[in-house]
Amino acid sequence: MPIASRLPDGRRAGGWRRTAALAVGMGLALAGCGRRISVLFIGNSYTHWHDMPVLVAALSEAAGHAPRIDTAMVTVGGASLGVLHDRPLVRGKFASRRWTYVVLQEQSLLPLENRSAMFEAAKAFDGEIKASGARTVLYSTWARLEQPEAQEELNSAYRDLGRELDGIVAPVGEAWRRALEGRPGLRLHEDDGSHPNATGAYLTACVFYSVLSGRSGEGLPGRVPGWAETSPPNDETAHALQRVAWETVQKEAP
Repeated sequence: MPIASRLPDGRRAGGWRRTAALAVGMGLALAGCGRRISVLFIGNSYTHWHDMPVLVAALSEAAGHAPRIDTAMVTVGGASLGVLHDRPLVRGKFASRRWTYVVLQEQSLLPLENRSAMFEAAKAFDGEIKASGARTVLYSTWARLEQPEAQEELNSAYRDLGRELDGIVAPVGEAWRRALEGRPGLRLHEDDGSHPNATGAYLTACVFYSVLSGRSGEGLPGRVPGWAETSPPNDETAHALQRVAWETVQKEAP
């Protein structure tokens, strides 16, 4: 079922592709205003491994373009959105400042195993996010290494949720799928077959950079100042991942 998004002129547009286009359009509008935007990431280890939100901000600073992206995160290992919603730590961080966007990352298997619980928790968050004046971004995650066929079901869950929330979907899992199919031998998962390695975190950050800024990260280095990663991708791999991230976001646009 397609996502429906509200376009600037008030018309409704269907499809994940339209949602991505809306996100890019918002980023470009912010860029034109020269603004800084503030982004809170709420999730679990899929968010905090390799300091991915820190890398999003570092990519923004390295690019030197508006909008500059300030990021913060609040995470609990293995937690679902339902658990996170009621944690004082999460609620305190959310209330600590005015955010432009709040990114929601669900536990990686819940979209496959209990979609209704995912939707219920996301809707509870989304109501509070909208009431605060921020915008919800859904972090569509990747399939586990031994279950690549699950990616379409994950995509579908986030598409449907995005439609219900009239929200933005960051197609991270789809970018992973495209990168893995296009570069045999590329590794994005850690040895556990679930979490991102540094390269996977880099691709994830590139998707968020493109969705939030409306720009491609092409040409930025793999070792980014401000990201304290000891094993970042080399520049050749980084540039390939930047292209995949941008092309994935663009592919979802009309």
